Amino acid sequence: MGLNSELSIAIAEVMAVYKASCADGKLTFSEVLTLVYNASATFVKLVESVTPDDGATKKALVLATIAEFYDTVVAPIDIAGIPNILEDPVDSVLRSLVLSLASAWIDAIVNIFNKIGWGVETAAADGTGKIQALLIF
Repeated sequence: MGLNSELSIAIAEVMAVYKASCADGKLTFSEVLTLVYNASATFVKLVESVTPDDGATKKALVLATIAEFYDTVVAPIDIAGIPNILEDPVDSVLRSLVLSLASAWIDAIVNIFNKIGWGVETAAADGTGKIQALLIF
């Protein structure tokens, strides 16, 4: 399981957009879960559309991407209602919780996409071959 350079670039771009969407620097616990769930759906769609691997390999790739997303986007954000002195331990516990929930989220998201359809392709319309992901907010 590895990332090709185009997929790595697409994932980094998705993370940048989500990071910009939380630029105010504060989220509630509920907003954290919503943010990670929506990002998970975006990553599932992206990985599914560009990776020919089996389902277990794709799921592992999405889980690794969600872990990176948490570390890059969510961890630096101040969680409302958590005193700063407790942020690090709470972040560690929240990361573990999110990653355990993400496994079930991925299964649910794939099930939904399988029933309603996977939608548009991720290849750029301009023919450049650049991978683009439809962001799910």
